[in-house]
Amino acid sequence: MGWVSVTVSVGKEEIEAMFNGIQVDVPGDVKIGESLKVDGVDYKVINTIQDNRDPVTHVILATAKDKGEKSDDESIKG
Repeated sequence: MGWVSVTVSVGKEEIEAMFNGIQVDVPGDVKIGESLKVDGVDYKVINTIQDNRDPVTHVILATAKDKGEKSDDESIKG
């Protein structure tokens, strides 16, 4: 997925941001909690990285595949 413009909801605040499927870049002054909404879809925040070159925070999101959980490298038999 390429970068697309999205609306991010952080608490009661809505901001425009760029999203590539796993990372959303928001202005550096926005306070990020444990989760946020991207175009109305809830995502769990895995990590935030402050960019020292620009006033931007890179927010790494859990995808539907990983759901934000760490792998234990054990196969799941069903």
